[in-house]
Amino acid sequence: MMTMLLALALLWPLVVVGWTLWIGYRTPTQQQGYFSALWLSAAWPALLLAYGGEAHWTIDGWMLGGEWSLNALSRPWLAFTALLWSLAALHAKGYFAAEQEKARSGDQEAQRRLLRLALLWPLTLLGNVLLIIAQDIASFYLGFALMTFAAYAMVVHSGTEEARLGAKAYLMLAVVGEGLILGGFLWAAGEANTLTLQGVRESILEAEQGAWMATLLCLGFGVKAGVIGLHVWLPLAHPVAPAPASAVLSGAMIKAGLLGWINVLPLGSEQVSASLAQFGRFMLIAGLAAAFGAALYGVFQRHPKAVLAYSSISQMGMMTALVAMGLVAPEVWPLLWPGLVLFAAHHALAKGALFMGTSISEHLPRWPLPAVWGLMALPGISLAGAIGAGLVSKWGVKSPLYEMHHESLIKLLSWAAVGTAALVSVALWRQWQQRHQGAVTQGSGAPG
Repeated sequence: MMTMLLALALLWPLVVVGWTLWIGYRTPTQQQGYFSALWLSAAWPALLLAYGGEAHWTIDGWMLGGEWSLNALSRPWLAFTALLWSLAALHAKGYFAAEQEKARSGDQEAQRRLLRLALLWPLTLLGNVLLIIAQDIASFYLGFALMTFAAYAMVVHSGTEEARLGAKAYLMLAVVGEGLILGGFLWAAGEANTLTLQGVRESILEAEQGAWMATLLCLGFGVKAGVIGLHVWLPLAHPVAPAPASAVLSGAMIKAGLLGWINVLPLGSEQVSASLAQFGRFMLIAGLAAAFGAALYGVFQRHPKAVLAYSSISQMGMMTALVAMGLVAPEVWPLLWPGLVLFAAHHALAKGALFMGTSISEHLPRWPLPAVWGLMALPGISLAGAIGAGLVSKWGVKSPLYEMHHESLIKLLSWAAVGTAALVSVALWRQWQQRHQGAVTQGSGAPG
């Protein structure tokens, strides 16, 4: 049963691509629907797979030998990722309704844009799913690269000058990141003669130059995770990307870098060398610098999605600092990582909701304004750790730190949460300032 679900989760997005391509070229323009029920279902098999239970697959005939598994880490990661992709797809159906009408009326540019997005969206999802379940280097790298480059269509979708600039910045840094990842993988794999991520972890732990291997991989994954200095594509890409695309970019895809760190770094090992521990301290400082620096800079941005992009950089900075603790204080990692997974899941869904909510300022629903803005504020309040799942997730990472007497880091994370609250407040205020746009476009198709 689990093997059937696995095959369905990986093959179904390809079926969606094939069907979309067939419809795009065989159906009359006036009848084309780019976001059919089949297209909306692309992530559903992956969501079912995540709730099917733990499993392990060894596929000798796959590339260099496939090792895939659903375990205590990959199962919840796949669950929140597939859920966010599903919700964003439903949102996309309504978000692009006006553009679909243009396409049906004969606008060839709109037809081209929508077909490109409808084809590459499932491929980006497929890469995201594959990298989560992969435990061998080749599968993980294939999934990561497929997700990275297929997502270009999401950033460049509108075709404006700003969109092309954001897409160019995204693509340039993506190429740099892929090169660093490939270099780190080849170095670690050659040193230990391994083809698995577990072998990479052992190689980094035992090799004399393990800290440099870790540096290459962390910088490569850091492009996706928004590490300070490598983050510049985020505030350029998000304001120009469609709201559903921003939701998965910032909610799901940015977490691929975090998952890469967890998969390749020897976190929690008592044999961590002095050089790796020193690398961990640098990583901790970089994470905290991102958490505070992005918050300070982000509050001065004028576009609400740019503010939310800096919020993502800030939140990922907190998670970077928590990952670094697995090298700096290995004894805390067994208690810390479950809370970190919950933190990542909550951030993915809350930030996805906030990005999808930005479309409300473009298409105001016919609801009382206090109700609209109150509902929009809820994910932000939760993201700051004040209520609900946000409060639980923040306590999930603070409790182990309290237990292991890392009170200074707890204080810094608490202050960083204040920055998150400020960023979300500014983002909502910027949307309020733009709400008049919704009154103009209200009849052109509201997002779903």
